Amino acid sequence: MKKREGNNLLRFWLLLLFVSVGLVLLYYLPEQIGTLEVKKIDMLSSLRKEDTTADSLVYEQYMSVAKSGTGIEKAKAEEPEDVRVVKSEEEPVYPEKKDLPQGETIPDIQEGDGSIEPDSDSLKFFFDYSTDGRGLSGFFSMMKRTEKEGALHIAFCGDSFIEGDVFTGSVRELLHARLGGSGVGWLPITSEVAGFRNTVQHRFKGWKDHSILHDSKQAYMLSGHCYRPNDGAMVEYRLPDRVEPYRKVSIYYKAETDSEVHINKDSMAVRLPATGSFLSSITLSMHSRHLRLSFSKPKGLMLYGVALDGDRGVVVDNYSLRGNAGFQLLGMNEQTASVYARVRPMDMIVLQYGLNVASSKQKDYGTYIKRMGKMIDYMRRVYPAATIVLMGVSDRAERSSDGSLRTMPGVLYLARAQRELAQEKGVVYWDTLRAMGGPGSMIRFAQQGLAAKDYTHLGFAGGRVIARRFVESLEREKNYYDGF
Repeated sequence: MKKREGNNLLRFWLLLLFVSVGLVLLYYLPEQIGTLEVKKIDMLSSLRKEDTTADSLVYEQYMSVAKSGTGIEKAKAEEPEDVRVVKSEEEPVYPEKKDLPQGETIPDIQEGDGSIEPDSDSLKFFFDYSTDGRGLSGFFSMMKRTEKEGALHIAFCGDSFIEGDVFTGSVRELLHARLGGSGVGWLPITSEVAGFRNTVQHRFKGWKDHSILHDSKQAYMLSGHCYRPNDGAMVEYRLPDRVEPYRKVSIYYKAETDSEVHINKDSMAVRLPATGSFLSSITLSMHSRHLRLSFSKPKGLMLYGVALDGDRGVVVDNYSLRGNAGFQLLGMNEQTASVYARVRPMDMIVLQYGLNVASSKQKDYGTYIKRMGKMIDYMRRVYPAATIVLMGVSDRAERSSDGSLRTMPGVLYLARAQRELAQEKGVVYWDTLRAMGGPGSMIRFAQQGLAAKDYTHLGFAGGRVIARRFVESLEREKNYYDGF
């Protein structure tokens, strides 16, 4: 009997030890495991009163510039001491950054009134921090020329926020309607979201995909990808009826020896001359919504992508790279990137990053901003004639300890840091967060079916809302320039 009691006692202590160790391990559980985000659970949340006093200081002068003028003409004006969050009648007042006590945390965000519309100054989302306040003038000059002839080239470089043409597809469509254009611009050879993108049907097989995120040995350009074909490799694109047929096909490649590509069903063979270690391109005149490329003996051949463009109007390229924080593109081969810039020049480059950087607890983004500053310098070297636009991080929501949804505090710190970076580098800034409707807008987007329930990514309908605001605010700034 005593032996049995002894065994039970031993089991009790072993169980207690096991549970204690388990609880300790759960305490140190990381916030993210791979691509999965660990959700926070506080079993005592109903008993614990959260201290949000320190969390009541954030949107600072973030929107004060826009409220004081049209954006460009007032961007450098003295800003008011206080600023209020949009679309709420009782928003807290947030002091300027210089008034924040050291170690102070970011505020809890008061949500809006259920609308996704920004305030009455709804088109003041562009801020020009160039030294002369005319950072968009070169782009608008090219836009005016495009109304008569030639093409206006815009590149969006970003993360999963623009993946699948969610936002950029609508920007392209709206600009085509205003200034003309056809096709869908640059396209990757393979894609993780081929079945998701609705601006092109995309099939492929027989390719080795190299990504700058995982393989630093390749010579990358703007897309951060390059593709090596196996024997029998093929890629096929088909545009939907709502997209105007493209007028020309450009193939971007590098070949150690002469190679060839077979185009469409008639198997028209097109020679790809050897380029050695340099990127090159060939352009063919075609009028179609369909393209199929196949390769029979592709030894020594590397492809960088294909472009389906019009011969005039606006060209909008989407260079999305899932998991890219932006500065990874510093790993581009500058020679390859510069050659690509010559064969496919850009009039505007929009840098859209931040979703993979913002976190709930992080307040200091100094290291990231330094890297992104180097990225802006890099882009200026490679594309000296292009207008650089830094696109601020979008709203992102998370659940607090009591289970309610709120804007992730790190988003606001990051947005502020991005805007300060634009000021430091003298580039144009576009306020995505404000264009969405301010803090809490991602919650409202998701509730209205405009965003995914991860409260991070827009759906196509939400992307169209933001695209319309981007294009309309761009037109507003153009009207301002035309007034000079």
